[in-house]
Amino acid sequence: MEMARERGLPFISAYNDAAVVAGGGTIALEVMEDLPSTRTFVVPAGGGGLIGGIGVAAHGLDPDIAVYGAQSTASPALHAALHAGGRVAVDVRPSLADGLSGNVEDGSITFDLLKEHVREVLLVTESDIVDAMRWLLEHEHVLVEGSAAVGVAALRRGLLPSDGPLVLVLTGRNVAADVLRQYVLA
Repeated sequence: MEMARERGLPFISAYNDAAVVAGGGTIALEVMEDLPSTRTFVVPAGGGGLIGGIGVAAHGLDPDIAVYGAQSTASPALHAALHAGGRVAVDVRPSLADGLSGNVEDGSITFDLLKEHVREVLLVTESDIVDAMRWLLEHEHVLVEGSAAVGVAALRRGLLPSDGPLVLVLTGRNVAADVLRQYVLA
């Protein structure tokens, strides 16, 4: 934001922007087109833009679809907000899911979307994230960053109901070589 201000450029939030949220919703539309029997979405949750968009779009097609978020215990901002009924500041600790880390800004458009469209934001530990990253690489031959692995971590921990076809949204593959060596390939 500071760089945008210094250079006189517009700032577009990664989550607190209606067009960003709508863009996230296209994921649900594409999934439902290809897999119309989907009953549950599990989405990495940081600021709430992606999961908010997916929730709105999925419920626009079928209000009975379950939408869950997943985030690390190291930065549980959305989980805490949903349980408190409003935004709360949380301590943010280092996490392999660093793309989801941080508190949500005051007045974010995402909180109301989450209250209406997300059943729960599930919390996973750093060791759960490592396990999920390793499992995906070994069994599915897919390399993902920690932020993308949180949904798989929740599934592997048994935190999700098993009522019908479930879609796990994997969001990125940006893994530093030292992180890969230290955690995933160890």
